Amino acid sequence: MEGKIIKAIAGFYYIHTEQGRVYACRARGIFRKDGLKPLVGDNAAFSVLDEEKGEGSLDAVLPRKNVLIRPAVANVDQALLVFALRDPEPNLNLLDRFLVYIRCGTKGTVGTIGTFLTAGTKRTAETKRTMGTKCQ
Repeated sequence: MEGKIIKAIAGFYYIHTEQGRVYACRARGIFRKDGLKPLVGDNAAFSVLDEEKGEGSLDAVLPRKNVLIRPAVANVDQALLVFALRDPEPNLNLLDRFLVYIRCGTKGTVGTIGTFLTAGTKRTAETKRTMGTKCQ
């Protein structure tokens, strides 16, 4: 069977199928041997071990579209960053880092940042340059 990993806790991967069922699966040793870590968002192939208990064995991770490292997730279609405008003051360096992670990890575009940056300031220009960062 195939499904999407929706949760990973303590060596168990919870896989949601198209039929709406969730299976608790353990990863096979081949993943450790190959150095591959299944991530939330991965499409995966698995074998059902016990239909009644909803248990299975994770057999393969299907090809990924993309990967983000913080948080570690795969196959991201959209990302939404939420930062406080005031109280606490936004950490713009952290915002810049997240924008670059998203831009490089998804190979896609990053949407607009709200109007909390005052137009014409040095910080606005720096952020706009960061959004245009080219990734390998």
